[in-house]
Amino acid sequence: MNHLAPQKPSSHSTKPEASLEDWLGDCVADGFSALALLALPGQPPDDMIAGTRRIWLDVLMPLRDWNHDRDVRLVGEAFALCATHCERWPAPKRFIEFLNSVTPIPAGPRLAAPTTIPRTPEERREHLRRLLREFDAGSMPLDPD
Repeated sequence: MNHLAPQKPSSHSTKPEASLEDWLGDCVADGFSALALLALPGQPPDDMIAGTRRIWLDVLMPLRDWNHDRDVRLVGEAFALCATHCERWPAPKRFIEFLNSVTPIPAGPRLAAPTTIPRTPEERREHLRRLLREFDAGSMPLDPD
């Protein structure tokens, strides 16, 4: 388990319907909190963290087509890499290098929903046998969405 990356959102604004500035800002604040615990040289003073966060957002927001569902995890992983590899408080450039090195998990095919639900134990066993045969044959029905 990666203890440096945020494990859960710190506030309501990390929800997908929040604005980019809100959820990305919360991710940056979570990353800053983790880095602050390391007390790295070059860390901004407490009274400058809000301004530093603002500058980081100004740099990060135009860089890519941000997607909440994909990027919350990636930003957390990039901050974890900063915490692991940086000996000084990172500049946005270094964070971006780490962010670009983190690979998004591709969306894989989804199985189609069953058309009927097996009710009896024998029906469930037969349904599982059929799924295993289809899986072994490489012909699993996929959801078109």
